[in-house]
Amino acid sequence: MSAVRKEIDPHLDNCPDHPAKDTLSPGMRTGGTRGFAPSSSPEPTVLTGLRGEPIAAGNVPTRNRQVLGSDARVTAIDADGCHLDDGRRVATAAGCLLQPRIGDRVLVADSPALILTVLEREPGQEAQLSVPGADTLRLSQRAIAIEARDQLALRSLKDAELTAATGTLSVQARNLFTTVIETMVERAADHLAKFGNYALDTAGLLRLRTRHGIVTADRQLRLDADQMHLG
Repeated sequence: MSAVRKEIDPHLDNCPDHPAKDTLSPGMRTGGTRGFAPSSSPEPTVLTGLRGEPIAAGNVPTRNRQVLGSDARVTAIDADGCHLDDGRRVATAAGCLLQPRIGDRVLVADSPALILTVLEREPGQEAQLSVPGADTLRLSQRAIAIEARDQLALRSLKDAELTAATGTLSVQARNLFTTVIETMVERAADHLAKFGNYALDTAGLLRLRTRHGIVTADRQLRLDADQMHLG
């Protein structure tokens, strides 16, 4: 037996029925290397970090893959979360801004069990946007437009602030009603007003004080009082 056959399998001589004896090319039977194609195993893949440093196989981070489950119906809502028609009680994910309502069809993740989004809701229902677990919701954009076809209501139980620090604040309405329970303070460099009719009624004291004052009437000016002091 040739040296090539011994390199392929040193135990080939002891196996007369080994199938490799009939598969050797003529060149290999005569001791040559013609037709010999040595097998080579692929080199193992080396994982590297951002800087090119090798990472051991045991240190490769694994992702916590979340398996999505099927949909479910919300049957009840309380302080502990949403009750579903399959018997589970789950919380709402932070990314689910549309808060579920009773009767909604929602998508629920299996692990952990969280409502990811609202899939279906009966038309005409009220929609509430909220971020679970957040105390403050802030919208930041170069321009924000809020449009309502019928009604827009901005309510605050305590304080409310509307500021246009370096711009113009415009209010346009067919009717404007302002109600202040205690004190109303207005301050401006110039105050210009134009009315068709102007009526001012005070239950107590009315005081107008200025450095220079002008009262002009095109036709008639009337002053009426029990007592009148001029000068």
